[in-house]
Amino acid sequence: FSFSRVYAGVNFLKKKKVSFKNKIFFVNDSYNLPLPDSSIDIVTTCHSVEPNKKYATNIIKELFRITKKKLILFEPDTNLVKKKDYQNRSLIKKRFEKHNYVKNIDVKLKKLKLKFDKMEQEYNFNKLNPASIYSIKKNSKSKNLSNFINPYNKDDSDFLKEDEHILYSTKTGDTFFKVNNIVIFNKNNIYIGT
Repeated sequence: FSFSRVYAGVNFLKKKKVSFKNKIFFVNDSYNLPLPDSSIDIVTTCHSVEPNKKYATNIIKELFRITKKKLILFEPDTNLVKKKDYQNRSLIKKRFEKHNYVKNIDVKLKKLKLKFDKMEQEYNFNKLNPASIYSIKKNSKSKNLSNFINPYNKDDSDFLKEDEHILYSTKTGDTFFKVNNIVIFNKNNIYIGT
């Protein structure tokens, strides 16, 4: 996510007087998540792998890493386009190429040796953006851990300490800032402390 989108979302929730208890917001790339292995029961996406064609496999691997029970991907599926819909098929292909959208999620999941069930969606938000739901089970017995870890050292024991406006690693000295209750984990915003 971009900071501006998360910031707008947090402000929207504040206007709606939504409780912030047990809600954590953070900004980070999708392939260095600041969460321990198998820490989230159910992880879902909704067209968020789609615009990351170059990094799609890494993103899926990272999402599966943090999943405890099930990873559910609601992502594009160009295989849904029927041959009789030639006009739409052509438009869909052009759109996917223009926006550099990911294709063949099935193939990526198979290459990662992830067993999945696929539910093809008959109705989509956008007819030019057909999608399927890919459900990947994972049976992890680990306990859910709510603490952030340093996303750039991938050490599940490097839990970040929290201060009023920062999170920091006592192992590496990496420091991450909180702005408007949003933790910024993007690598270009990292501060190395001593």
